Amino acid sequence: MNGMYTFNKDDWTGAEATIFVKNNCFEFHGYNFELEAREYDFNGTKITDYVVHADDWDCPLFTVKNDCEGGFWCENNGIERQGENPFIVAAQIASMTI
Repeated sequence: MNGMYTFNKDDWTGAEATIFVKNNCFEFHGYNFELEAREYDFNGTKITDYVVHADDWDCPLFTVKNDCEGGFWCENNGIERQGENPFIVAAQIASMTI
């Protein structure tokens, strides 16, 4: 999923943002994020969730989960976002929680 993605931050500003993803990594709000793919079998279907790491944090920040309907969703600190691209969902959650 390398590439450039422009999206609505889906926060209180309503502003758009752009991230450049390379090797499952991107920079956003001054932090470097990495999405670690974790695959598992769900009733015979291969599913991929993404554990989100940032800079020097010891623990993962949150997990963007496959919704089994072609999209992804994440909930962190009572804030939930969903979409078709796990990197955009991660950036939207980061925009609201970091």
